[in-house]
Amino acid sequence: MPKFSQLSKEAQDYINQRFEQHGMSGEHAFDNTDIFTDEVKDLSNEDMVAYLRKKDISHINPQSEFPDQSDNYDNVYLEDASTNRERGAEIANEDEIEEARIDQVEDTKDLDVDEDGVQDISGDSDDDDLIEDIFDLLF
Repeated sequence: MPKFSQLSKEAQDYINQRFEQHGMSGEHAFDNTDIFTDEVKDLSNEDMVAYLRKKDISHINPQSEFPDQSDNYDNVYLEDASTNRERGAEIANEDEIEEARIDQVEDTKDLDVDEDGVQDISGDSDDDDLIEDIFDLLF
């Protein structure tokens, strides 16, 4: 499993930018929480950024009602932007949180992050790229 420090500068910067909007460290969220599933962490750097562009950092207890929890790592999870915005300022329930987690895994398999029928990510991992480069060098 890659650590934050192993990601490309572009991926690190994007993750940090997104989490800093909520007063959090992207590095801490990536390395020390379960906000990112292993499947998302295994995406290539390019796919990870494309994936995150389609996701919201959703708050279980909405920021508007619980501003003191907006920077609490235990109060956030990754969710389809449309689902988060549809719920609005309602508290997310356990089923919604679990559904978002399952969706993270499914998105890495079906490659359609926002369920619009269009492939949003390639599904390649950086390990696949490395193996392909080594194969090309050998043959």
